[in-house]
Formats: sequence, C-alpha cells, structure tokens
Amino acid sequence: MTRMVAKAYRVADAIRATGVPVVMGGPHVTEMADEALEHCNAVALGEADETWPEIVADAVRGDLKPIYALLTPPAKSESRLSRNTPSSLGTRSISSSSISSPKP
Repeated sequence: MTRMVAKAYRVADAIRATGVPVVMGGPHVTEMADEALEHCNAVALGEADETWPEIVADAVRGDLKPIYALLTPPAKSESRLSRNTPSSLGTRSISSSSISSPKP
C-alpha cells in the first residue's frame, strides 16, 4: 500500500544491502516503477500471476530484468478468479424461491 511504501523501501534497502535480490510489485510500484527501482532489483507491473515464473527463472540464473510486465492481459476466461477457483466448487445459483422472506 502507498501509505506503507517508505517502510517497504527501508526493508528492501536492508535486504539488498546483504546481497539478496529484491523484486517489488503492487499498485504503488506499478504506478511509480522508477521510484521503486531505486530500492529493488526488479519490479513486477500489474498482475504478476503470469510473469512470476519468468521472474523466478531469471533470479535463479542471476539475470533479473529491471521491469516485468504482462504485455497482453489474460483472456477474460483465464482471469485469476476463474483460474484459482477449484472446479469442485462448481457453480451455484440461487433462485428467488430458495430465499425466504424475513418474518414481520
């Protein structure tokens, strides 16, 4: 959150000082990537669900890029909600006949 960004930057600075690469993301970082890059090795812009595997692979190789962003948003049918919803839940609908009215 933007109100916590100063603390996040202090933590990131301390971690980087030990030689550990830092990747930051979130709404503030997405809007203020240049500012965030002063405190981390890489930023993930927007939803990082699709770019995270690439970020991890690059980090393992020691080859982080400064900016990771999904160039094409996922199709609506592949939204994070639909991908992460267990199929065992299925879909449920509520009919008006299944809703009881409060008693006066």
